[in-house]
Amino acid sequence: MVQAFRRAESVYEAARFTLRGLEPGVRYEFSDIDSGAAQVLEGREAADRGVAVAVPERPGSAVLVYRRE
Repeated sequence: MVQAFRRAESVYEAARFTLRGLEPGVRYEFSDIDSGAAQVLEGREAADRGVAVAVPERPGSAVLVYRRE
């Protein structure tokens, strides 16, 4: 699970978070529990490039759940 928060004064709508502990060659589906939007990344990509998380509301939050594909 990935949980992100945006403060009321934040000008940033999105960020990338690098994750650890994922298997490099395995594909993972990351789903936003509020919007239902999903993205599929390999473990290596999630660790190196990061997982994009958007929080359009100020203040706001986002929760992504992920699973092996």
